[in-house]
Amino acid sequence: MLGFGLLSIVVAGLLILVQRDLKRLLAYSSIEHLGIAAIGIGLGGPLGLYGALLHTFNHSMAKSLLFFGAGNVRHNCGTVRMDRLGGLARVLPQTTGILAIGGLAIVGLPPFSLFISEFAILSEAFSQSRYLVSALFLVTLSIVFGGFLHHFLGMICGEPKHVGGTARLLPSEWIVGGIAVACLLLLGIHIPHLFNSMLQQAVAVAR
Repeated sequence: MLGFGLLSIVVAGLLILVQRDLKRLLAYSSIEHLGIAAIGIGLGGPLGLYGALLHTFNHSMAKSLLFFGAGNVRHNCGTVRMDRLGGLARVLPQTTGILAIGGLAIVGLPPFSLFISEFAILSEAFSQSRYLVSALFLVTLSIVFGGFLHHFLGMICGEPKHVGGTARLLPSEWIVGGIAVACLLLLGIHIPHLFNSMLQQAVAVAR
């Protein structure tokens, strides 16, 4: 399981760098995060298993938010080819906000919850003196961060490549996106007692 996780994050991290399609970028990101969870399970231990379970939930929230934003981009621009997108901050400011928040969350920056789950898994690796695992983990996270930063800045900044009216999100879309953002922030600041107890019980069963 540990070898599978390491292979997944390294391969997916490198493929993220060369993607041209936004949805495919997000798909490879999912493979990377599956690998992160697999590393936590492979390491075992209370922190590794806890981090893997928490990371699975955190990733589902962040990736749902990003795919929601990508779908909105396709609906309004007719494409998710990143080389054909530009200036989204001017054309789709609200959708850009969703992509920006989702992007910051998915690369594991604080105060978002993926930082907590990734930190737990990394702490377990250090506690077991798995320094090679820790090094590959950190290097891959840096590569993925650079890849997302490059791709997202190219889409958000610059001159718009699709001229049209500014598309606003519907109230229902605000609710869906708001729930995901609230979960990502809440679990990054404080994990509620009930949710924490559920995770602890799941860890006890897994061990």
